[in-house]
Amino acid sequence: MNSQSAYLTDPAILEVLRESQHRMHPILLIHQKLYQSEELSGIDMQNYIHPLLDYLQDSFQTQGRIAFLTDIDALTLDVSQAVPLGLILNEAITNSIKYAFENRDVKDNEAFIRITLKNLSGNELTLGIADNGIGLPEGFNSTELNSLGMSLMHSLSRQLGAHFEFKNENGLCIHSLPGKNLKN
Repeated sequence: MNSQSAYLTDPAILEVLRESQHRMHPILLIHQKLYQSEELSGIDMQNYIHPLLDYLQDSFQTQGRIAFLTDIDALTLDVSQAVPLGLILNEAITNSIKYAFENRDVKDNEAFIRITLKNLSGNELTLGIADNGIGLPEGFNSTELNSLGMSLMHSLSRQLGAHFEFKNENGLCIHSLPGKNLKN
């Protein structure tokens, strides 16, 4: 994709190519973690999420502008769970970076995105992505939004047997509620 982008001049096509690269990176990172690990049956989520956040911070040049705060339990997930979870994280964090702080003067890490992944009782997990940005417009309905990112998050959540909800709480909070397939 990088070599192909060198021949493109249309900004809209370049942006689509860049977004595709960002969507592929979580899967590439999982494969890299599996290759580096002696344990091929699962992905250490702490060891996965932090490099994903580093990638997003570098890609969107948020260093010093947006802080990433994490509270991630020590969990190892099956690859079939880690891939959709990684893609959901990627979409939600990318959306926060791109839209939560637009038209707002952000400096010195006063803006933040908080990522939580917690093991609940019964080995169910909950995922939260929250920012202190501008929040969502009144009456926002994610199921009516015609975007690839929202469609991906909805379908990946269903794949995990979970669902997610959006809340305006001093910014946006996306909370994935546990489902029957999202187990540690």
